[in-house]
Amino acid sequence: RSITTAGAYQHSDFPRQLASVKPEWLSKVLGLEVESFEMKALDRGALSDAAVVNLTYKKSATGPTSIVLKFAHSADANRAGALEQNAYAKEIALYAVR
Repeated sequence: RSITTAGAYQHSDFPRQLASVKPEWLSKVLGLEVESFEMKALDRGALSDAAVVNLTYKKSATGPTSIVLKFAHSADANRAGALEQNAYAKEIALYAVR
């Protein structure tokens, strides 16, 4: 199940970097109560930063044990190039639930 939507990318509460991810935000996005998580950053890509997030849920909630989060690249030059090519919007459209 994909939870990516173009609208989610534009929300003001969407973390802009990996370090800004909080259990409350993950809970909101997943629709499950996330108690805690561990994040392992992946090697930087040309257009984005990414991490594998291992999840622990509150109570008896069940969901994916891990997810991958991708964010616009933290380097200004890389991010500018991606924006110029409309790469982020294209990727969101690729994964959007139809």
